[in-house]
Amino acid sequence: ALEQGGTYPCVLNASNEIAVNLFLKNKITFLDIENIVKLSLHNHKGIVNPTYEDYVQVDKQTRLNCLNMFKEEK
Repeated sequence: ALEQGGTYPCVLNASNEIAVNLFLKNKITFLDIENIVKLSLHNHKGIVNPTYEDYVQVDKQTRLNCLNMFKEEK
């Protein structure tokens, strides 16, 4: 995420927050955190010079995508 820049760090943060929250609620295993974050970063199409609105949208969409990933795996 650091090397890619743009919106990738935002995706890393949002997906990590959702994954850790799911782990703390005993909904996923500790090792699932890495998988969710990796998939989120892999599926993201970055924005090189994002605006504030881009960050807000990417954060929101990433969180929804992570929750949907969790629901599909259940």
